[in-house]
Amino acid sequence: MKRNKLGLLALGTVVLLCAFNLWGQQQVVPPASSPKTAPHTPPPPHRSSAASASSADTNTVPEWVIYEFYLRHVTNLEQAGDQEERAWKEKGENADGSTVSPWRTHEQRVLGLTDDEAKTLRDVALDCKSALNAQDQKMTAFSDQYRSQHPERFADLRFVPELVQLGEERTQIIKDHLDQLKLFLGDSTFQKLDDYVKSEFAPDIKKVPVPASMQGEVQASPRGGAR
Repeated sequence: MKRNKLGLLALGTVVLLCAFNLWGQQQVVPPASSPKTAPHTPPPPHRSSAASASSADTNTVPEWVIYEFYLRHVTNLEQAGDQEERAWKEKGENADGSTVSPWRTHEQRVLGLTDDEAKTLRDVALDCKSALNAQDQKMTAFSDQYRSQHPERFADLRFVPELVQLGEERTQIIKDHLDQLKLFLGDSTFQKLDDYVKSEFAPDIKKVPVPASMQGEVQASPRGGAR
Protein backbone atom coordinates (compact mmCIF):
# COMPACT_ATOMS: atom_id res chain seq x y z
CA MET A 1 0.00 0.00 0.00
CA LYS A 2 1.33 3.42 -0.87
CA ARG A 3 1.67 5.96 1.95
CA ASN A 4 -1.44 7.92 2.75
CA LYS A 5 -1.31 10.43 -0.04
CA LEU A 6 -5.01 10.95 -0.57
CA GLY A 7 -4.33 14.47 -1.68
CA LEU A 8 -2.16 13.44 -4.54
CA LEU A 9 -4.68 11.17 -6.26
CA ALA A 10 -6.80 13.99 -7.68
CA LEU A 11 -4.06 16.40 -8.58
CA GLY A 12 -3.83 15.40 -12.23
CA THR A 13 -1.21 17.55 -13.92
CA VAL A 14 -0.60 20.57 -11.70
CA VAL A 15 -0.32 24.10 -13.02
CA LEU A 16 3.41 23.86 -13.64
CA LEU A 17 3.82 24.62 -17.33
CA CYS A 18 3.85 28.39 -17.59
CA ALA A 19 5.83 29.29 -14.51
CA PHE A 20 7.59 26.08 -15.10
CA ASN A 21 9.63 27.41 -17.82
CA LEU A 22 11.58 28.61 -14.74
CA TRP A 23 12.37 24.96 -14.06
CA GLY A 24 13.26 23.79 -17.56
CA GLN A 25 10.83 22.48 -20.10
CA GLN A 26 9.58 19.72 -17.86
CA GLN A 27 6.24 18.30 -16.82
CA VAL A 28 5.75 17.29 -13.21
CA VAL A 29 4.18 13.89 -12.62
CA PRO A 30 2.64 13.56 -9.14
CA PRO A 31 2.69 10.35 -7.12
CA ALA A 32 -0.25 8.12 -7.95
CA SER A 33 -2.44 5.84 -5.87
CA SER A 34 -3.75 6.32 -2.37
CA PRO A 35 -5.40 4.12 0.23
CA LYS A 36 -9.17 4.01 0.49
CA THR A 37 -9.22 3.71 4.27
CA ALA A 38 -7.33 5.64 6.91
CA PRO A 39 -5.13 3.64 9.26
CA HIS A 40 -5.58 4.56 12.91
CA THR A 41 -1.92 3.92 13.65
CA PRO A 42 0.23 5.09 10.74
CA PRO A 43 3.55 3.32 10.22
CA PRO A 44 6.75 5.31 10.71
CA PRO A 45 8.18 6.88 7.56
CA HIS A 46 10.42 4.41 5.78
CA ARG A 47 11.85 4.03 2.32
CA SER A 48 13.95 1.10 1.23
CA SER A 49 17.33 1.69 -0.33
CA ALA A 50 16.07 0.08 -3.54
CA ALA A 51 13.13 2.47 -3.72
CA SER A 52 15.38 5.41 -3.02
CA ALA A 53 17.79 4.35 -5.73
CA SER A 54 15.05 4.26 -8.35
CA SER A 55 13.45 7.55 -7.33
CA ALA A 56 14.14 11.03 -8.61
CA ASP A 57 17.06 12.91 -7.09
CA THR A 58 15.38 15.30 -4.66
CA ASN A 59 18.18 17.80 -5.17
CA THR A 60 16.88 18.39 -8.69
CA VAL A 61 13.35 19.20 -7.50
CA PRO A 62 12.81 22.76 -6.24
CA GLU A 63 11.66 22.91 -2.64
CA TRP A 64 8.53 24.85 -3.54
CA VAL A 65 7.46 22.10 -5.96
CA ILE A 66 7.80 19.46 -3.25
CA TYR A 67 5.82 21.55 -0.79
CA GLU A 68 3.06 22.32 -3.25
CA PHE A 69 2.38 18.59 -3.48
CA TYR A 70 2.70 18.12 0.26
CA LEU A 71 0.44 21.02 1.25
CA ARG A 72 -2.19 19.75 -1.19
CA HIS A 73 -1.86 16.35 0.47
CA VAL A 74 -2.59 18.00 3.83
CA THR A 75 -5.69 19.77 2.52
CA ASN A 76 -6.91 16.52 0.99
CA LEU A 77 -6.60 14.79 4.33
CA GLU A 78 -8.79 17.56 5.75
CA GLN A 79 -11.34 16.99 3.02
CA ALA A 80 -11.28 13.25 3.66
CA GLY A 81 -11.81 13.97 7.35
CA ASP A 82 -14.79 16.18 6.56
CA GLN A 83 -16.34 13.46 4.41
CA GLU A 84 -15.84 10.73 6.98
CA GLU A 85 -17.17 12.80 9.88
CA ARG A 86 -20.18 13.81 7.80
CA ALA A 87 -20.86 10.15 7.08
CA TRP A 88 -20.67 9.39 10.79
CA LYS A 89 -23.26 12.05 11.53
CA GLU A 90 -25.57 10.76 8.83
CA LYS A 91 -25.33 7.24 10.26
CA GLY A 92 -25.58 8.53 13.83
CA GLU A 93 -22.74 6.34 15.01
CA ASN A 94 -19.07 5.50 14.68
CA ALA A 95 -17.53 2.12 15.37
CA ASP A 96 -14.99 3.33 17.92
CA GLY A 97 -17.00 6.27 19.26
CA SER A 98 -14.55 8.87 17.98
CA THR A 99 -15.81 12.22 16.71
CA VAL A 100 -12.58 13.12 14.89
CA SER A 101 -11.63 11.30 11.71
CA PRO A 102 -8.17 9.68 11.74
CA TRP A 103 -7.62 11.31 8.34
CA ARG A 104 -7.67 14.69 10.06
CA THR A 105 -5.01 13.73 12.59
CA HIS A 106 -2.88 11.57 10.31
CA GLU A 107 0.04 13.95 9.81
CA GLN A 108 0.00 14.96 13.47
CA ARG A 109 0.39 11.34 14.52
CA VAL A 110 3.01 10.51 11.91
CA LEU A 111 5.13 13.52 12.82
CA GLY A 112 4.41 13.66 16.54
CA LEU A 113 3.12 17.24 16.38
CA THR A 114 1.40 19.05 19.21
CA ASP A 115 -2.19 20.18 18.69
CA ASP A 116 -0.99 23.75 18.04
CA GLU A 117 1.64 22.61 15.55
CA ALA A 118 -0.87 20.43 13.72
CA LYS A 119 -3.31 23.36 13.54
CA THR A 120 -0.55 25.57 12.13
CA LEU A 121 0.20 23.01 9.42
CA ARG A 122 -3.47 22.69 8.48
CA ASP A 123 -4.09 26.45 8.50
CA VAL A 124 -1.08 27.20 6.32
CA ALA A 125 -2.00 24.42 3.88
CA LEU A 126 -5.62 25.56 3.58
CA ASP A 127 -4.63 29.20 3.11
CA CYS A 128 -2.09 28.23 0.45
CA LYS A 129 -4.74 26.21 -1.39
CA SER A 130 -7.14 29.17 -1.35
CA ALA A 131 -4.49 31.57 -2.66
CA LEU A 132 -3.39 29.14 -5.38
CA ASN A 133 -6.96 28.55 -6.51
CA ALA A 134 -7.43 32.31 -6.91
CA GLN A 135 -4.17 32.61 -8.85
CA ASP A 136 -5.07 29.65 -11.06
CA GLN A 137 -8.33 31.37 -11.94
CA LYS A 138 -6.40 34.48 -12.99
CA MET A 139 -4.08 32.40 -15.14
CA THR A 140 -6.94 30.53 -16.77
CA ALA A 141 -8.81 33.77 -17.47
CA PHE A 142 -5.73 35.35 -19.04
CA SER A 143 -5.05 32.23 -21.11
CA ASP A 144 -8.61 32.18 -22.45
CA GLN A 145 -8.53 35.88 -23.26
CA TYR A 146 -5.15 35.65 -24.99
CA ARG A 147 -6.26 32.77 -27.18
CA SER A 148 -9.47 34.55 -28.10
CA GLN A 149 -7.39 37.53 -29.22
CA HIS A 150 -5.04 35.35 -31.28
CA PRO A 151 -7.35 32.85 -33.02
CA GLU A 152 -5.13 32.74 -36.09
CA ARG A 153 -2.43 30.68 -34.41
CA PHE A 154 -1.80 28.21 -31.65
CA ALA A 155 -0.09 30.47 -29.17
CA ASP A 156 2.80 29.16 -27.08
CA LEU A 157 1.68 30.71 -23.82
CA ARG A 158 4.77 29.71 -21.87
CA PHE A 159 6.60 32.77 -23.14
CA VAL A 160 3.84 35.37 -22.91
CA PRO A 161 5.28 37.93 -20.43
CA GLU A 162 2.00 38.53 -18.60
CA LEU A 163 1.45 34.82 -18.05
CA VAL A 164 5.07 34.28 -17.04
CA GLN A 165 4.55 36.99 -14.41
CA LEU A 166 1.38 35.31 -13.15
CA GLY A 167 3.29 32.03 -12.95
CA GLU A 168 6.06 33.66 -10.95
CA GLU A 169 3.47 35.11 -8.58
CA ARG A 170 1.99 31.64 -8.18
CA THR A 171 5.38 30.20 -7.28
CA GLN A 172 5.90 33.00 -4.77
CA ILE A 173 2.60 32.14 -3.06
CA ILE A 174 3.96 28.67 -2.31
CA LYS A 175 7.33 30.03 -1.17
CA ASP A 176 5.59 32.53 1.14
CA HIS A 177 3.55 29.78 2.77
CA LEU A 178 6.65 27.65 3.15
CA ASP A 179 8.29 30.58 4.94
CA GLN A 180 5.26 30.76 7.22
CA LEU A 181 5.70 27.11 8.16
CA LYS A 182 9.37 27.69 8.95
CA LEU A 183 8.53 30.71 11.10
CA PHE A 184 5.49 29.36 12.95
CA LEU A 185 6.77 25.83 13.59
CA GLY A 186 10.26 26.81 14.67
CA ASP A 187 13.56 25.31 13.61
CA SER A 188 13.32 21.94 15.36
CA THR A 189 9.74 21.07 14.35
CA PHE A 190 10.15 22.34 10.81
CA GLN A 191 13.32 20.27 10.37
CA LYS A 192 11.38 17.18 11.44
CA LEU A 193 8.63 18.05 8.93
CA ASP A 194 11.15 18.80 6.19
CA ASP A 195 12.98 15.50 6.65
CA TYR A 196 9.66 13.65 6.42
CA VAL A 197 8.41 15.53 3.36
CA LYS A 198 11.66 15.17 1.44
CA SER A 199 12.06 11.47 2.22
CA GLU A 200 8.44 10.40 1.78
CA PHE A 201 7.12 12.72 -0.96
CA ALA A 202 9.97 14.21 -2.98
CA PRO A 203 11.28 10.88 -4.36
CA ASP A 204 7.90 10.20 -6.00
CA ILE A 205 7.87 13.46 -7.96
CA LYS A 206 9.12 12.88 -11.46
CA LYS A 207 10.14 15.18 -14.29
CA VAL A 208 9.39 14.15 -17.85
CA PRO A 209 9.86 16.12 -21.08
CA VAL A 210 6.80 18.05 -22.18
CA PRO A 211 5.34 16.53 -25.38
CA ALA A 212 5.49 18.89 -28.34
CA SER A 213 1.72 18.66 -28.67
CA MET A 214 1.30 20.16 -25.18
CA GLN A 215 3.84 22.95 -25.37
CA GLY A 216 1.21 25.59 -26.07
CA GLU A 217 -1.01 24.51 -23.21
CA VAL A 218 -1.40 25.85 -19.73
CA GLN A 219 -2.79 23.02 -17.66
CA ALA A 220 -4.79 23.60 -14.50
CA SER A 221 -5.29 21.00 -11.84
CA PRO A 222 -8.84 19.64 -11.61
CA ARG A 223 -11.26 21.76 -9.62
CA GLY A 224 -13.39 18.80 -8.60
CA GLY A 225 -12.69 15.77 -6.45
CA ALA A 226 -10.35 15.59 -3.47
CA ARG A 227 -7.60 18.19 -3.66
